[in-house]
Amino acid sequence: MEVYRMVSNRPTMADVARIADVSKATVSRVLKGNYPVAEDTRKAVFDAVQKLNYIPSHQASALATGRSNIIGVLITERFDLFFEDPTFRSIIRGVLSALSASPLVPVMLQMTNYDEQSKAIRLFENGMLDGVIHVSPWGDTSLIDVMIQRGCPIVVCGQLAPKYDGRRISAVYTDDHVGANIVAGYLKEQSVTHPCTILGNGDQPASIGRLAGFRDQFSILDYRDRVFFGDWTSETGRAGVWEFISQGVSFDSLLCGSDAIARGAIEELQEHGISVPGDVLVTGYDDSKIALGNVGITTIAQPMTDQGVEAVAALTRLLGGGSQERIELPVRLVVRESA
Repeated sequence: MEVYRMVSNRPTMADVARIADVSKATVSRVLKGNYPVAEDTRKAVFDAVQKLNYIPSHQASALATGRSNIIGVLITERFDLFFEDPTFRSIIRGVLSALSASPLVPVMLQMTNYDEQSKAIRLFENGMLDGVIHVSPWGDTSLIDVMIQRGCPIVVCGQLAPKYDGRRISAVYTDDHVGANIVAGYLKEQSVTHPCTILGNGDQPASIGRLAGFRDQFSILDYRDRVFFGDWTSETGRAGVWEFISQGVSFDSLLCGSDAIARGAIEELQEHGISVPGDVLVTGYDDSKIALGNVGITTIAQPMTDQGVEAVAALTRLLGGGSQERIELPVRLVVRESA
């Protein structure tokens, strides 16, 4: 009976190779699954793996290739708020879908303060992260600046500021200004003249871009009493309607910054005896599932799942030595009962 001695209790790739009677390179190819190998060779390797209960060493792989195959998915929003937002959920769904067929492994990191951001930087400096996908980059651009200085490849889900031109950072985004212009133009075709708008956080690029697009079609929105900022939830939609009504603002339509805002606005209008679309037309943004409820919401569809998929592809190209990309995804108008 042949006996194999190992220098430690943990089996190595060399042990698998000896039992399978192949080279270490062949074992590596079989385990990675990205190289053609004869079926009998593949079976011999997996039989050896099972016999030894072999678990590939992540550290050894990283040392051999210079890569960890781990990417950070950075979030600057609180997790509870992040996962309540259907847009964010769709982006993450796309990221995970793309990574399912990739050797890259995601690690989700919450970056709401300096200490949490420092962890992400240390992980990259220690070789534990190959790169990052930043899902909510507007939260704190200082983290992006530091990671660029450290040489970390980054893909952001959002538009890039000019200062990042030529850096090792790519962007996948939809143009909020363009989408808002489209839906406001459609509303204008319905002969409305006195819209109001309800948006999320006024400091975020999405609110800024969408308000600019709405104002392209309706200069009346330059009046501050016709603009309400909150967050991206249905509660903001309700609060905005209540504010307009209580302040005596006359309106025949509402341009809402998200479908959730629009749904809350519709519910609040109905509680005040105002019908949609009979008395007031309402539009949303995103084309999330909430737009399909009672009184379907006319909205702008964003391919958020595709954004996650494209972000993974863009990061893969950066890791392979590719240059900066700006990938703009198309938006489209979806007409339903609310307008």
